[in-house]
Parts: sequence; C-alpha cells; structure tokens
Amino acid sequence: PIHFLTPSKINYTMVKKIHPAKPMDMFKKEKSHSYSRVGYDSDSDYEEDDVIQRQINQQQLEMIKQDEGLDMLSESANRLGTLSLNIHEELNSQNIMLDDMENELDKATDNLDLVTMKTKEL
Repeated sequence: PIHFLTPSKINYTMVKKIHPAKPMDMFKKEKSHSYSRVGYDSDSDYEEDDVIQRQINQQQLEMIKQDEGLDMLSESANRLGTLSLNIHEELNSQNIMLDDMENELDKATDNLDLVTMKTKEL
C-alpha cells in the first residue's frame, strides 16, 4: 500500500537518510516561479469555446440521429430476414405438394394408358 505523509507525520531523521538535503529545505517553496490563474484573454476565447461546444453538441445530435436510423434499418433487415424464411418454408411445402400431385398424375396417366389399351383390345 502507498502511504502519503503529511508534514506533521514526517520523521525528519528518516528523510535525512533518504535525501541528503536538509529536511526543511525539501519542503521550501521556490520563489523563482510565479504562477497565475489560467483564464480567458478576451471575449473571442469565450466565443471559440462556445462554437466548439455547439459543434460538439451538433455532432452528438447527428450521431443520435444516425443511431436511430441504424436501429430502424436493423429492424427492417430483421423483418425482411423473417419474411424471407417464411417464404422459403412456404415454397418448400408447395414443392412437396407439387411433387405429390405429379406422382398422383403419373399414376393416373399410367392407369389411363392401361385402360385405353384394354379398351382397344376389346
């Protein structure tokens, strides 16, 4: 585990062994740097940020519209897939019925040919 030491918990003799500098020198702030708050120089910076934010919002809305369009397209594709499977099953069953009808027609034709031959013999 990582332990963070606050100035009140630091053992300065331990710090001397780790860091050769004087313990208090380690915690002194250097005065050579001056920091200033980052801010906006002018109104144009605000306007640029506003334009950027509007573009981001517009892109997000566009993505939402595209997602909705893709969802509708996906639903349509699923419906077409289901419909095509139903058509496939119907065609298979009708092919079976046509095969059965063809077999019965062949039998009827054979029977008719037989009857026709017998009537010719008479």
